[in-house]
Amino acid sequence: MALRIKKFCVEDHLNVEEWGRPHVAKMLNGQVVKLTPGRTTYIPSSEGSSAFNLNLDYLETHTPLSQVTFSILATTLKTYSGDYTNEISRAIRRAFVNSVFHLDRKIVLADIQRWAAQTPLSYWPFVKFYLYQLSIVRSKRLVDDEVRTFLESPEQFEEAGKGAYFALLTNDPHRGALTEQELKNIQTALNQAYSEGQISFFDYAFTWTLIATGMRPIQLARMTFGDVIIQDGPAGQGREVMLMVPLTKGTRAPKTEKWARRAPSVLADVLIRFVGSKSQVSPLSPLFHALGQTVAYELTRIFSKLNTYSVRTGGPIHITPYRFRYTLGTRAIAQGASDAQVARLLTHRTTNSVASYRAAMAMLQAPIEDAIGGEMDFFADIFRGRIIDDFDQATHSNDYQKLIRDFQRLTGQQIGACGSFASCHLDAPIACLTCFLFEPFLDAPWGILEQRVQEDVEQETEERIKQIGRDSVAGIQLIKAACNARRRENNEMNA
Repeated sequence: MALRIKKFCVEDHLNVEEWGRPHVAKMLNGQVVKLTPGRTTYIPSSEGSSAFNLNLDYLETHTPLSQVTFSILATTLKTYSGDYTNEISRAIRRAFVNSVFHLDRKIVLADIQRWAAQTPLSYWPFVKFYLYQLSIVRSKRLVDDEVRTFLESPEQFEEAGKGAYFALLTNDPHRGALTEQELKNIQTALNQAYSEGQISFFDYAFTWTLIATGMRPIQLARMTFGDVIIQDGPAGQGREVMLMVPLTKGTRAPKTEKWARRAPSVLADVLIRFVGSKSQVSPLSPLFHALGQTVAYELTRIFSKLNTYSVRTGGPIHITPYRFRYTLGTRAIAQGASDAQVARLLTHRTTNSVASYRAAMAMLQAPIEDAIGGEMDFFADIFRGRIIDDFDQATHSNDYQKLIRDFQRLTGQQIGACGSFASCHLDAPIACLTCFLFEPFLDAPWGILEQRVQEDVEQETEERIKQIGRDSVAGIQLIKAACNARRRENNEMNA
């Protein structure tokens, strides 16, 4: 007799008499299997998935939560690969077997805190999928409202003093801290989109401000032109920018306390040019957007035009303003910053949330190190400009504004030309070193420039600026390698 296939969904209800009996489920590949609550089912291998045992021993008790859990797994088996279903099942089972979740009551936020304290965070994407499916079944109220809020708007828990939740968020591959590869990919895509005219200078300055400062959307929305203070830096180091960052989080406060923060060098150059282009604007006018929700919307709009890729997730990089914030905090801790220093960097009034960052770091280090492993492979793809002998060979040889000189480190010596057809507001020549439109001169003093940029890195105390300097050094090294390759080609041709 042919098996009768029951179409499972998360709203399915099985009564006590039906519980414990085999139930037929159809897999994504068309295979039919029998699932029994409280028992283990062998799932055969299929194309793209390995064979595994789907262990449902923890679902022996008949409760509303066990009913829906069983239906979620049956539906997942039908709509996702066997391997994915297996990972979800293992993660869920571990939580119930270890008495973190309980079948006889709804799941509350404290349960998630206990789960995060004793479980590798690599399981979190699978548990999050399960919790989200539970939250859909609102008629049974299987998860607490606070859990639903955490799943939908986790950023609200940033300063709640609940470290386990925050560790989950900072380690989330889609919403948490960015890896080195992801950060560099974003920066390269942003520079390329601007140089090709796909985004405006307003969009460029707006995005770089979020990347370099990690400000919350409401803080950036409250920034005015008067909060960007441009002043002379130390002797021989040009101008620097101090940002007066609003400290208060509440959206209704008429006045906010502000903390002064020095802008990183690349951002400083961008903001000097941006503010200079708005000379007639009132100091009280919003620097970018006056509403916090507009900040998030505009960032999404800008990144919809960028071609980004994450090795970790295998697709475009999901971007929110808070991802830059988490990245700034976790990397500062990784570089040895104290809790007080990180709190100041992120404009936290206390170090409570910084302890959350620190708690997350032990579990975050492995994926960061894995991503950094291919860093030089990524760098090898940054420099795509062409080496030229002199300005006569430049793309814009008739426009001397495209000639790149270094006045700060090389007393005005020429190092290359800009091949962009758009007006560029980047921090030349440093930003040029990792720009795919830069056309370096073959015989420019690259060794001297590398030495002096490296000296700047060693003297800098702020880690974010150090990282920009390291990127520049790596860019110079690639240019030097390209120049050496060009010389070898010339020698072979003249031999």
